Amino acid sequence: MANMEFQQYLEDFSLGITRVFEDELQMHERTYTAFLREETVSRWFDTEWLVSGLGIMPEKGIGAAFNTDRLIKGPTKQHALQAWGLSVSIDYEAIEFDIYGIFKGLPEELARSSTDRYNVVGHAVLNNSFS
Repeated sequence: MANMEFQQYLEDFSLGITRVFEDELQMHERTYTAFLREETVSRWFDTEWLVSGLGIMPEKGIGAAFNTDRLIKGPTKQHALQAWGLSVSIDYEAIEFDIYGIFKGLPEELARSSTDRYNVVGHAVLNNSFS
């Protein structure tokens, strides 16, 4: 049994609707970016290890020994990503014989739903700041 990397999985099972969704996703505004920065991550889990900074550099005379300082280890904190997803299950016949155009804008609706999730999570910082 061969191991499959996560990126290969996405490429192998990607559908044409994915391209429409990703294109449409960029059309919706993420309103939280006015006060939050986005970063691309490379790991699902990450650990932060905080240490103290150095003190102010003291004066050193010519030929005198250097003063030394040390870093003090602080606590570690772990972060994990959270995934969201939404799918719609529709019978082929319902799409094939859709005379009212109900399913025509489905990728756009999924993209809007995704952007709404981004905005809700981004604005949660403000919404929950006093609770």
